[in-house]
Amino acid sequence: MGIIYKIQVHDEFYIGSTCDLIKRQTNHRKDCKNINSPLYNCRVYQKCRENDINIVLIPLEEIAGLKGEDLKMLEVPQIIDVAVSFKPILNVLPQTGFDID
Repeated sequence: MGIIYKIQVHDEFYIGSTCDLIKRQTNHRKDCKNINSPLYNCRVYQKCRENDINIVLIPLEEIAGLKGEDLKMLEVPQIIDVAVSFKPILNVLPQTGFDID
């Protein structure tokens, strides 16, 4: 089963997807705190550190039978929907590297 989730930093959001919420949350926390991680300086981690926020993944949608790239394809429309509805958002579109601002 796939899960679309968000990380909320005050009024900003990051949208992601995973098949293992606990493992993904652990990896987000490690990348946020590990200065040697290539993801250390991504926006969501910078905001979490600036605001002393412990990363918590909040499930938005559970999707049976999807994983991997099929799940990622559903993640992008969810990112765009949240960006349009709630802006600001802390994502970079995964397929394009396009920063939503």
